[in-house]
Amino acid sequence: MKIKLIASVVGAFAIALTLAGCGAPSEGKVHDKSYSEGYYYTTNICAAYDKNGFCTVNIPQQNYSPPSWSLDLYNGDKHGWKGVTEQEYNSVKVGDWYGTEGDENNF
Repeated sequence: MKIKLIASVVGAFAIALTLAGCGAPSEGKVHDKSYSEGYYYTTNICAAYDKNGFCTVNIPQQNYSPPSWSLDLYNGDKHGWKGVTEQEYNSVKVGDWYGTEGDENNF
């Protein structure tokens, strides 16, 4: 019971932070860049269970995680990583302003 209450409070707090806009700014000075190559990985799916609920037959499933591009942005008191397209990633350098033109000195 106590664990469920704690989990509920933590979950509500996480949702509140998300709704409050705590996250990466939509524009800002590029502080860093990150690229992650696409890759394959394998997971197992259980196809049969024994009478005690333990998996007895695993079927491997191959998955693909596509490449991703991110920019670490600073804008005033907001800071965070923002996922972008490959074209957006390639169009800016560290130190550039990303996004609409605005107060570029506000970082």
